[in-house]
Amino acid sequence: MNMEAKSAWYQALLREHRWIDALFVPMLAMGFYSLGEYLRLRKPEAQAATVRLRAWRFRIAASAWLAVPMLPRALSGRALLDGEGINRLPEAIVIVVVLGFLIAWIGGGWYLFHRAHVIMKAGVADVRASDERGPVVLFRSFKDDDALVGRAFANAEADPADPGSTMRKFQSGDLVGFEDMIERQVRDYGQLIAVGKPGESRREGAVRDYFPTHEWRPAVLEWMDTAQLIVVIASCTAGLRWELMSVVTRQHMNRLILLVPPGPRREERWSFVCECFAWTPWCHRLAQAEHESVLAVHWNAAGELIFLCSEHRQDRDYEIALHLAIYGILSSGWLHTGSY
Repeated sequence: MNMEAKSAWYQALLREHRWIDALFVPMLAMGFYSLGEYLRLRKPEAQAATVRLRAWRFRIAASAWLAVPMLPRALSGRALLDGEGINRLPEAIVIVVVLGFLIAWIGGGWYLFHRAHVIMKAGVADVRASDERGPVVLFRSFKDDDALVGRAFANAEADPADPGSTMRKFQSGDLVGFEDMIERQVRDYGQLIAVGKPGESRREGAVRDYFPTHEWRPAVLEWMDTAQLIVVIASCTAGLRWELMSVVTRQHMNRLILLVPPGPRREERWSFVCECFAWTPWCHRLAQAEHESVLAVHWNAAGELIFLCSEHRQDRDYEIALHLAIYGILSSGWLHTGSY
């Protein structure tokens, strides 16, 4: 197949290199900027945190990755797609290869820059310094960091009783992160903060601080004393037991929301909650509750248990339960929605 037989746009793809020249300069500038910022942060007087250096490493890697297609053009004056060998290949094969390369190239660059953004996410001290509201503290097992909940979506259907109207019918959709769902619902009341799993990279969701093995407890006590809300994902760990007992002993029940996530271990999680409260006035009420349908629990101003239940366990159900629990806490006069 000769070049004359190929389509016009295909010939332009092989011969027109202005797009390569236009992309190379900003990519090269981005790479030099990232490298310079990385070297600046390495200086002792900069006192940059390790996570910031790691973030700039990702940015340098992203710049280098995005510059790969432009290097042949820059070094030899010939584009990556030049050459008689390319011209002899069937047009369909070249199109598939080029499209696959572009998808991998753009997707890889986006991933590297996204990782840099996540790593650079501010720590708890940073967000608390920039937000006068108290935080929303999240207590959970590290195993629940990747917990998922089904997403409900609405379909508009004609109402049989009224053909001129529509009704919304919620059905099961994709899965979403349970922690991400919580963060979206509480962000209007304060920054969601949590203790990070040692050794992990920063991630989306709650803002995390990382501590050596036994140094997290004093920080957690200070967080809960100043918290707007305390959200607990029920689970079965010694750390969570200590956190729940601390909430009770420090008399913070008026801002506690206890969530029971979906999944096969709900009965085990509920039994653990009952054990944690076995020495409190609420032990019998918790033990007698129909826990199969409980989504959330909170305490009202009189110290009474309020159970929020549903037959369904999708993100919309938990969102409604969270809003009702927050409304109950607002009614008690504790929660501040603005600046102090």
